[in-house]
Amino acid sequence: MKTKSLFARSIYLLIVFIFLATLFVPAASAQTGASNQYSSYIVQGTSVDVVVELVERYGGTVTSRLEIINGVGATLSQAILNELLSEPAITTITPNAQMQVDSISEKGGDDDGEKDKKDKKEKSENKKAKVDDEADWNYGAGWDGKFEGLDDQPSQGNGPNMRFRNVPETNYPNITGATAVWNAGVTGDGVAVAIIDTGLAIHPGTLFDPDGHIRITGWKDFVTGRRIPFDPNGHGTHIAGVIGNSQVGADGEWNGVAPGVDLVGIRVADRNGYASYEKVIQGIQWAVQNQARYNIRVINFSMSAPVRSPYWGDPINQALTYAWSQGMVVVTAAGNAGPDALSVGVPGNNPYLITVGAFTDAYTPADWTDDYIPSFSSAGPTNDGFVKPDLVAPGGHIVSTMMPLSKLARENRDNRVGNMYFEMAGTSQSAAVVSGIVALMLENNPSLAPSMVKYRLQASAIPQVNLLTGESGYSIWQQGAGRVFAPLAVFANINGGPSDVGMDIMADLNNEVHYLGYSYRDDNGMYRLYGIDETWAGGSGIWDGYSIHPDGGFWTDGGFWTDGGFWTDGSLWSVASILINGGFWTDGGFWTDGAFWTDGGFWTDGGFWTDGGFWTDSGFWTDGFWTDGGF
Repeated sequence: MKTKSLFARSIYLLIVFIFLATLFVPAASAQTGASNQYSSYIVQGTSVDVVVELVERYGGTVTSRLEIINGVGATLSQAILNELLSEPAITTITPNAQMQVDSISEKGGDDDGEKDKKDKKEKSENKKAKVDDEADWNYGAGWDGKFEGLDDQPSQGNGPNMRFRNVPETNYPNITGATAVWNAGVTGDGVAVAIIDTGLAIHPGTLFDPDGHIRITGWKDFVTGRRIPFDPNGHGTHIAGVIGNSQVGADGEWNGVAPGVDLVGIRVADRNGYASYEKVIQGIQWAVQNQARYNIRVINFSMSAPVRSPYWGDPINQALTYAWSQGMVVVTAAGNAGPDALSVGVPGNNPYLITVGAFTDAYTPADWTDDYIPSFSSAGPTNDGFVKPDLVAPGGHIVSTMMPLSKLARENRDNRVGNMYFEMAGTSQSAAVVSGIVALMLENNPSLAPSMVKYRLQASAIPQVNLLTGESGYSIWQQGAGRVFAPLAVFANINGGPSDVGMDIMADLNNEVHYLGYSYRDDNGMYRLYGIDETWAGGSGIWDGYSIHPDGGFWTDGGFWTDGGFWTDGSLWSVASILINGGFWTDGGFWTDGAFWTDGGFWTDGGFWTDGGFWTDSGFWTDGFWTDGGF
């Protein structure tokens, strides 16, 4: 693997800056071209102190210190921006763009006219109640210990289900096999998941662990500075419930994937579900700084933004890559911009992180044969050629916790299911399912590094492929390694790994080397993979970018799943059986070529960025991956 020359590195940075500067949309007011118009930027340089000194020297205002990316948030005029660009110590200046949460309502909405009427009505109601971001949308502000629906007031030790009425059941713990993991005594106990989102409401299912102890161990609000957890939007609370809801539903089972986890809420997004890059980076930085204090092992990041640069040039990706390098497993949503190719957003395009797409059970959780990937789930490859998503998880009609007065709840009243529960959909929820499974994995084996967690998830995933015909209904850029399956991810004897063989994460962060994946688009517009047999896994390594193969559109069509016997008889639902029969998975046989899982994963060890080939001949960037013409 070769390292860039200093000259080449300078050229790359210049190209990336030009690309970012032309495509990023500022979170603050847009540039007008007037020299006295100030906008918000992320300014990076050789060190934070140097950047602060230069920004202030030229008259800019530093709004935050972002040590995690050697930068600051700052407001600058065009004149100040031009001055800073002339400074050798300044490496990159990017507008402070926006991100958005990745959830949708499956039950549809009103037409525009009715929506306008509803918005006006809600504005009137809010005005009367003086409702805003500082108001008590849930029990997070000035909480007096009273919960809606309780006959008695709970206190520490009373638990999440003390005479709580009308608690619905959830099915994603069953679909993913998390219930089998619980039966082995693993619930995520002792593992903290940081949820970087719209906030975290004090809901019985999120506040208490199964033993009745308070388990919201940490909280930070970068939007309004509130000292007590709250969530005026509702998205973060819904995500928290998917990860770790400890309430017992109507089916007699816990409603979250990892009911024993600790939760750390980090609010970076506003009531409308939007977050600036600056606040997001502040939230990531806070999580890293408090990693040891709260034992944060997992970051759930269920937001996304459009891709505007190579993965390594994006400040959010840089911050999350650093968190990953420090031992924090980062699980992120692929995005809801599917179904076509190249629709995975930031930070889902990051090759190090665990990127999760969605599948749905078609309202038949006990029948896998009709499960499918919904059209909203974003698909790869990434613009850097990596296979994404890494795997898929339940993301349709997901029932979870949400306070009735939060914005999402008020906008989706028809989605209410029981008391303080709502049904939502999206890759946000899919990411949360996987975050819960990661917590189970880390309780069972605390020594797992992030890259080994990712490797085990992919190696144990169940791909949609018809073993009788060799056809796959979904390409690897739609399903990744397949659907997540918790018992195997937690307990199976899996050889190989890690997921990032051949990649130097610290050299990547230090701008010494960068990488490309193995995906490319041929002259006929078909997406293919370099360096391997392109019929790998039944043809799932060839895709036109939008079609679903007629011979394998579901986890069905003859082969492995149609008889249902392998799973319905419970033969692999016990830990002992998983360990005994683990050989099926350890040799990679289900993926047909074996070598995919034993060599550490073919799509991450290329090192294409390091030799300059795709930069110097322009081939990768002019063949349509960047549809706007790239550089």
